[in-house]
Amino acid sequence: GHNVTIFDFNVEVGFHTESWIWEGGNAPFWYREDLFTNKTFPIIKDKLNECVDKLIRFIQTEKIECIGFQIFSTTLFATKYMIQRLRFLDVKIIIGGADLSQNNSRDSELTSGMVDAIIIGEGELSVPALLKEWESGNEDFSIPGVNHLVNGFLRKTPPEIIKDLSVLPTVSYKDQDLSVHRNNKTAPIQTSRGCYASCAFCAETGNYRHRPAESIFKEMMEIHTLHDTSNFTVTDSAMFPQHPEMKKLVKLIIESGKRFSFDGNCRIAPRLTTDLLKDLHTAGCDTLIFGLESGSQTV
Repeated sequence: GHNVTIFDFNVEVGFHTESWIWEGGNAPFWYREDLFTNKTFPIIKDKLNECVDKLIRFIQTEKIECIGFQIFSTTLFATKYMIQRLRFLDVKIIIGGADLSQNNSRDSELTSGMVDAIIIGEGELSVPALLKEWESGNEDFSIPGVNHLVNGFLRKTPPEIIKDLSVLPTVSYKDQDLSVHRNNKTAPIQTSRGCYASCAFCAETGNYRHRPAESIFKEMMEIHTLHDTSNFTVTDSAMFPQHPEMKKLVKLIIESGKRFSFDGNCRIAPRLTTDLLKDLHTAGCDTLIFGLESGSQTV
């Protein structure tokens, strides 16, 4: 196994810089390079450098061998700046996240030497496999979802989905301080991956898998105990209240007597009955956000 430490620089930088750049409507100030360079970076630079300095000291003191960065469109340029400052260290650097795909794998970050590997898709199985190869001194390998250089040539291995989510452990939040979040100590929770719909315009279509109810409930209880919070946001692309595991989760929460509250995105469907909605509400679901798209079943 590997010892893992998580740093949340979004929170550290966000609470010490001007608040307007963190509002959702100002996302272009993060993902447009011109706006980030000329507007955002001057505002966050000092605090971001403090965070990088702290990270460098931690890496050197704890003899860290690998660093991973989660990339979104809104974090790309800030992350690249951090990596450029860290690159002098004798440490492997990995990037992955929702902004990376086979069609947008950012190969230039590999060929330029900025990073040592890029993770495409789900990383829970590919990252440990990658670390095992590096620990053995092997650089000539192929792991699903791992793009890297072999003898100077780019090797891209297509990702594979994790079909059975029950093989994954619950998420650890031991390094997170939810009390400093703006959203009232609300913790993210994931009940499923992919989407059960088949919208023509969406990258999330297909590959739908639901976590076992017992695993979700265990994670909620661990977060509740560790952080003294009962508030959760379901991060699924679309909750599936009609799914047997979701019904089982609702039952587990109700029977536990815990006064949890949670919200999430959902789809309008005939099977979303009044009785089902009542059970969800009894379990603590106080908000469902429905998306009305084109109005066309073809799309």
